Amino acid sequence: MIALRVLRIAVVVVCLGGVGCAMSPPPADAFYRLEARSGPGAGGEPVLPGILEVGAFRADPLTGGRAMVFRVDDGSVEVRRHAYSYWVDAPANMLQLELAGYLRDAGVASLVITPGMRVIADNSLSGTVRRLERIQGPTPHVLVELEFTLVNRESRALELQKSYRGEISASSDSVESAVEAYSRALDSIFVRLVDDLRKTRTADRNR
Repeated sequence: MIALRVLRIAVVVVCLGGVGCAMSPPPADAFYRLEARSGPGAGGEPVLPGILEVGAFRADPLTGGRAMVFRVDDGSVEVRRHAYSYWVDAPANMLQLELAGYLRDAGVASLVITPGMRVIADNSLSGTVRRLERIQGPTPHVLVELEFTLVNRESRALELQKSYRGEISASSDSVESAVEAYSRALDSIFVRLVDDLRKTRTADRNR
């Protein structure tokens, strides 16, 4: 009986001491948008004839999840998932809508749509998320790598297949700074994609 009382007292002391902090509420979940914030330049004449459909993006299960992912430094091969920092939607969905809006504003085609509109398109642009990582450490930055494939639906010709990589420094090691760096990385990738689409169209006209 005495031994049992001593054990109970010991448990209470441990709970009030070392484990007491575990009773404090966890941090609140935070949600962020993945978006390109600087708009494209003047559209001018459409780069692609007819209608362009921006298809769904593909991503691996970890990168495609709503929890933000990170590495502790550049040398780490381990990719971890944040416990309380989330995207408002799956990155693949946000990237599809962001790209469609960006290309529409840039005047890349006479009409830019997504598959949900159920319109027959002349060209199809699909994307794959290769990297979408926040890197911590002494030089915090983000790494974004997207692959795009453009196909002419009538001829089934592969017009463009290329990967674009954006590695942008963050102003601090906070999640908010990483989100801002993600926006700048997307800006850089989308600008290069539009430029390559213009070059592709120019090359076709010169054949």
